Amino acid sequence: MGQNKGYLVYDFKEHIGELDNHLFLLRKFLSVSLLLNRVPVITGFHSAPHANLGLPRKVVWFQNYVDLSKTQIFKLKPDKTVEQTVSFLQWVSEQDFDLQSFPEEQVGNVYLDEYAHDRAIQVLLENESYTVLCIKFRYQKSLEVLTAANFLGDAKQFSYFTLLQPSRAVEQLTDIVLNRLGTNRNDIIRLKKESMKQPRVARKFMPRVVKLTDRFYACLHVSEKHYNATQANYYFASLRKQIQKAISATNLSSGAKLYIMSDIHDPKYFDFLKSDYQVYRYYDFPELQELVTGRAGSVDNYMLYSVEKNIMSYALIQIVPPESNLLVLRLDASYHVPFFIKVWHVLRYRIPVMLKKIKHYLNTG
Repeated sequence: MGQNKGYLVYDFKEHIGELDNHLFLLRKFLSVSLLLNRVPVITGFHSAPHANLGLPRKVVWFQNYVDLSKTQIFKLKPDKTVEQTVSFLQWVSEQDFDLQSFPEEQVGNVYLDEYAHDRAIQVLLENESYTVLCIKFRYQKSLEVLTAANFLGDAKQFSYFTLLQPSRAVEQLTDIVLNRLGTNRNDIIRLKKESMKQPRVARKFMPRVVKLTDRFYACLHVSEKHYNATQANYYFASLRKQIQKAISATNLSSGAKLYIMSDIHDPKYFDFLKSDYQVYRYYDFPELQELVTGRAGSVDNYMLYSVEKNIMSYALIQIVPPESNLLVLRLDASYHVPFFIKVWHVLRYRIPVMLKKIKHYLNTG
C-alpha cells in the first residue's frame, strides 16, 4: 500500500446506537481508511440505554468487543472474487492520538452530508493534502448511525469487505460456554469446512440432515423488541408460536442442546421448550450472568451480546425467527403472509416513512 498519507478521524460518539450498527459504521470507516491509504483513529462510542439494560449512556471502546489488530479487509473484483487481502490494518486509538499537536493548517474538516453518496469518496480524495482528515456530518442530531455509514460512500464505488474478529475477552468467555456444552470449536470448524466442499444446494439443506450429537448444539436468537403489531408476520401468531415454528422448520432432534440468546431476561419465559430440548441461557453460566447482574458500573450487555453472537457462530444449527422481514424464506414457506396484508403494511407504515425522509431532504437541501 505504500507509505500512509496521514490520519483519518471520525468521532463515533456523535451517535448513540446498538453495537451492530456501530460495527457496521466501523467496517465502512476502516474500508475508507484503506482506500485513502490513511491510518484510522478509532474513538470510543456511546452505549445506547435501550441496548444496555436501560443504564445511562457511557463511552465504551471497540477494542472491548473486537480485536482490531486481526482485522482483515478484502478487496473484491467485479465478479466478487478476492483481488487483494490486507490481514493487518494499522490503527491508532483516540487515547493515544493528540489532535492538538498538529498545526491548524495540517488538519482538514470534510462535511459529507451535503454531497451525494457517489461523491463522498471523491470529496475525501480532493482533501488528501491534509495530514489529518476529520470526517464531519452536518445535521448530526437528525442522523442515525446507519445513515452516517451511508454518507461514507456507496459500496459500489469500492468493493471492500471488512471482517472483524472477536476480542480476546469475547473468545475466552465463548470458550467457557463451549467447554461446558461439551463442544470443541475445532470439530465445528472442521465440519463447516467439509460442508463448504459440498454443492450449494447440499449446503443449503445441511443443517436439516445432520443429526446433533453430544458434541454439537443449536442456537436460537429471539429479539422481543422486534415483535410488534407493525410487522405483518405477527398478525396471526404469538411470539412463542413463531419460536416453535422456527425450531420445527430445522428438524431439530428431541433432546438436543439449545442455547438461546435473547433480550427476554425472564428465566421462565422459555420453559415451554425444556420438555423437548436441553435449554441453556446466559444465567446458566456465572461468568456471563456477571456481565449483566454485577455492579452498575460493570454491567455490559454489549459484551454479553458479543459473546452470544460468537456462540451463535459456532452452533451447528442457527435458528433466527422472523423479525423485521415480511417474508422469511430461509426458514419455512409457512411464514408467507397474504398479499393484501403486505400491501396494507406498505401503505400504512413504509410510505409515510419514505415521505417523511423526502420532506427532510427537501427542507435541508
